[in-house]
Amino acid sequence: MEEEKARRDEQNEYFKLKNKELEAKNAKKEHEDYMLKKVLERLIGKPMEKRFEEIELVEVRAKHEA
Repeated sequence: MEEEKARRDEQNEYFKLKNKELEAKNAKKEHEDYMLKKVLERLIGKPMEKRFEEIELVEVRAKHEA
C-alpha cells in the first residue's frame, strides 16, 4: 500500500509540473496573440473588430448583389 501511495504521489507531482508547464505555454501564447493583434491594429489604423465589421458588411453586400 505504501508503494502504491508513493507511486500516486509521484504521478501527482509529475502532473502538477506538467500542468504548470502547460499554463506557462498558454500564457506565452496568449501574450503573443495579444501583441500580434496590437501590431495588426497599428498597421491598419483601427481596432480589428471594426475592420472585421467592415469586411463582413462588404461580404454581405456582395452576396446580395450576386
